[in-house]
Amino acid sequence: MASPRHVTKMLTLPGNGNVVQIDEKLLIGIQRLNELGFTTRFCCQGGSGYDIAYIALEPGKCFPPELQRAWTGAAFEVTTSEVYATGNGPRPRASARWLHAAGTR
Repeated sequence: MASPRHVTKMLTLPGNGNVVQIDEKLLIGIQRLNELGFTTRFCCQGGSGYDIAYIALEPGKCFPPELQRAWTGAAFEVTTSEVYATGNGPRPRASARWLHAAGTR
């Protein structure tokens, strides 16, 4: 396995019991989203040389409207199932294939 870009922790996903690596700074939020049934597909905390932090949910899942409003108010780019936060203006359009190729968990 390639070394992760960030410090990661292991998380056992509720429901299916899969064990995945999650970027440490996102761990508590990702764990809570999954516990509430908002199962995640990809996530990354961003960081040095890679300033896009994102969370994408499994197909058919949507973030709660209050989270969408909060993230939009924080100037994040938000859809019903994805959120992106950049440090330097708008992010480039990314596809699920790009996210997967970027070493997401």
